[in-house]
Amino acid sequence: MKDRYVYPAVFTYADDGISVEFPDLPGAFTSGDNDEEALYMAKDCLSLHLFGMEDDSDDIPEPTRASEIKTGPDQVVVLVEVWMPPVRNQLNNKVEKKAIDIVKLNKLISKYSDYTLEDLHKLKIIYESREEDNKQVGIIIVFIGIPISISLPLVNSMVMKGSVISALASSFLLVFGIGAACFLFSINNMRVIKTRKVIDMLIDKKTPKP
Repeated sequence: MKDRYVYPAVFTYADDGISVEFPDLPGAFTSGDNDEEALYMAKDCLSLHLFGMEDDSDDIPEPTRASEIKTGPDQVVVLVEVWMPPVRNQLNNKVEKKAIDIVKLNKLISKYSDYTLEDLHKLKIIYESREEDNKQVGIIIVFIGIPISISLPLVNSMVMKGSVISALASSFLLVFGIGAACFLFSINNMRVIKTRKVIDMLIDKKTPKP
């Protein structure tokens, strides 16, 4: 494990900004609106990606020489240096959700980066369908499930002449159960949305530009 890493990054210039990728580290992608922001984001991306690899005990490859990297039109190679001790201290002492999300996102990108354009389009259809299904389920839970969970025990109490307090307790338990289900549902839905966005990004990256 090194404290200092230097890796070549390929900066690709377009009308809407600069995309950045590290040829030696599949899944390490970022972007910026200008050179300064792109370099800042590249250092952030590289340090977080390497931290994730260290944390997972992955083999960290040796960097390719900048002179050996082939570039296309509107591309330049930039050497990006990161000093890892403060990064490790920050993430080990206080795990920041945003940082961990970026590491997970990079791994998700790496997972699908080798898929063909055709396969990515098929995956996009699948995840768009899941996303739409989740929206429908969410609507049902909010507008049907919760009102029923509140009113049903009260109605039952009136019909059976039971205790109102008991009915309210039953309502609370039902609402709590539905709330827990909503929480788990929202986590799954966020994963679906995140995966679909990654697929969209890879499709855009792999689609030949005119």
